[in-house]
Amino acid sequence: ARNGLDCVSMASIVELRSFKVPPKLSITVVRMLGCLLGRSNEAADWQELRQVLANPSDLMDALRDFDPKTVSGCTWDRVEQMLSLPGMTAHQVKVTSLACACFFQWCRHMFAYSGRCPPHPRAREKEEKEEKEQEAAVEEEAEDMKKAKRLAIWWRAMMEAGRELQDMV
Repeated sequence: ARNGLDCVSMASIVELRSFKVPPKLSITVVRMLGCLLGRSNEAADWQELRQVLANPSDLMDALRDFDPKTVSGCTWDRVEQMLSLPGMTAHQVKVTSLACACFFQWCRHMFAYSGRCPPHPRAREKEEKEEKEQEAAVEEEAEDMKKAKRLAIWWRAMMEAGRELQDMV
């Protein structure tokens, strides 16, 4: 996990800090860093969170020297909640910021190293896929019911027309 920080440049941290209003995922990742390093709380706004990024070299040193065993269970619970948020995947975070993608991976690795089971992004994706499939199946069933109803109406009309023809003959 510490080697994963090699993808973070000082310039990318400065760039991230310069955002007036960064994407939500970036804010969440910096919030996780702040919580883990004891530099901010979960409710911190972006202006407060920017202080986590104030000195890039100090931040990188703190991340390299970080000991997950010094973090309270309560903090790990908050980090777990943030890691489990919808859309919180390495790919989605990378789209918002390369620096955040590296920090995100660092947070996930530290979470795993802490002895807790990290939420697997594929599990969330699988749940979402199953929900969509179930919704599609319900919609398909509703459409089949509509077709069956139209067919029944058509059948009754054909039967009535057949009786009328029989009566005419």
